[in-house]
Amino acid sequence: MIDHLGTGSAHLGGRSVAAFVAAPVRTTGWAGWRSRLCRKLSVRCAPRSSPSLRLRVATPSGSGRAPPPLTAAIAGTGAISAVFGPLLDALHTQYGVLVYHHPTVQLDWGAVHVATAWWAVVLFAAAGAGIAGLALHEHPPPPSSFDRRAVAGTGLSIILFTLQYAQSAWMAAQGTYSPTVLVMALGVTAMVTMFTAIGASPSAPLPYSRLTAAAAVAGPLVELVLIRVLHLYHYARPDWQGIPWWIVPLYATGSVVVGRLAATLYSAMERVQAPSHRK
Repeated sequence: MIDHLGTGSAHLGGRSVAAFVAAPVRTTGWAGWRSRLCRKLSVRCAPRSSPSLRLRVATPSGSGRAPPPLTAAIAGTGAISAVFGPLLDALHTQYGVLVYHHPTVQLDWGAVHVATAWWAVVLFAAAGAGIAGLALHEHPPPPSSFDRRAVAGTGLSIILFTLQYAQSAWMAAQGTYSPTVLVMALGVTAMVTMFTAIGASPSAPLPYSRLTAAAAVAGPLVELVLIRVLHLYHYARPDWQGIPWWIVPLYATGSVVVGRLAATLYSAMERVQAPSHRK
């Protein structure tokens, strides 16, 4: 309602008509709600004329690339670890180095005597996903780092890590090597394997010093709980509190190999997601 009409100005409900005209028009309905939501989330909405109303995360101008599939790379690394980890663990059970108290799967066929448990699969998957997340968060591969050399280096590092596992199983089963000799021998294999993994791609080096140190400490501590508290398994020849020292270089090597695997998956998925950036 117009309260009064002055010289050159009118007032409506206590506000001037000029103020009403100058004020921005606030869109109502679905379009206005959607526009405000997009601004609130700092995302770019699809045009209204588009049949799709999906939100698209804004990317830097000129980049044209969608965000890399970090979650998919972490999940893929965890899935591979859930399969590959128990297979490596079977080398220790085959040589009698590791004994599960209540195995879920046990195979005794001729000279083959392997076993594993369901919780081991879960732990391997969680460890793989956790290492992948930490590695990619600390050292995400740069764009266009996926190449044949990276794939070959990743595959070779996995093969060397498998050989290191077999080396640890065979040497520990002999019972003639001291803990110092075992750690030194596995340490040499660890350095070769980590050098192969880190140098797999010259365009995407992965310095994993902190991650390697964390894995070398956290891994045995977790096993300490599994052995001394939960009594899930035991080693045939432990060195301290049921744990052999030679598992330390295994954890150190595994962190680098898993990190390289995650980086390769990350780069591969990024390349598939942005095919226009292939070289």
